[in-house]
Amino acid sequence: MDNVSLLWQQYKQGSNKAKNKLIETYCNLVHIIVGRICIGNKYGIFDKEDLYNYGIIGLIEAIERFNPQQGVKFETFASMRIKGQIIDNIRKSNWLPKDVQRSIQELEKAYEELAVAGKPLTDENLMSMMGIDKEKLRKILNYANQSNLLYLDNFVQNSEEDRFIDILPDEGTNPLENLVNQDILVRLTDAIKKLSVKEQMVLNLYYYEELTLKEIGLILNLSEARISQIHSKAINRLRLMLKKEAG
Repeated sequence: MDNVSLLWQQYKQGSNKAKNKLIETYCNLVHIIVGRICIGNKYGIFDKEDLYNYGIIGLIEAIERFNPQQGVKFETFASMRIKGQIIDNIRKSNWLPKDVQRSIQELEKAYEELAVAGKPLTDENLMSMMGIDKEKLRKILNYANQSNLLYLDNFVQNSEEDRFIDILPDEGTNPLENLVNQDILVRLTDAIKKLSVKEQMVLNLYYYEELTLKEIGLILNLSEARISQIHSKAINRLRLMLKKEAG
């Protein structure tokens, strides 16, 4: 039996010392996830130390809730809980200045109006619709992208308290809840299929392969700023499709 397995055994037997050792063992997961969230944080929106503290809370929750019998690696389970805790606290903190929030709302409104008019969601059409220049649009898209990086992890059907990561089956989830969660996954998957190939690729590389925007840019031979824009536009298109479907 290796040291980590022994720690888990001791913790399940009630050892707080073993629990603290497990936290120390897996705290690097928190560093990795916080570092990824902070990628592209050009405007100092997130305080890294605060995010780390939120992540540690998520790690502790993961250790307390983990059930090895479910056949899921602890690192996978913990990563979802850590990220979820960080996202929850970011959302509660009103981290975007009010003028930036207004700009993002105007951007989303422009997306909707262009979609209704059947016009392509190009930078030129957005600038014309919003009455702004390219530099202003770039800044708004950067802010919007920081917000949108959280969107798939916060995709909800009816309640802002549900997180996308929480639609994954968990111990104690009843069959009816699982059916609802599967329906959400189907709807989201169908919406993603309607995106362009490049948009799907960016979302896949970011959310599933867990690459940074910079790494995706290197793969697709595009700048990090361009990948950020593609991501932001893809998420806004998903918002529109899911909002329209919900009526």
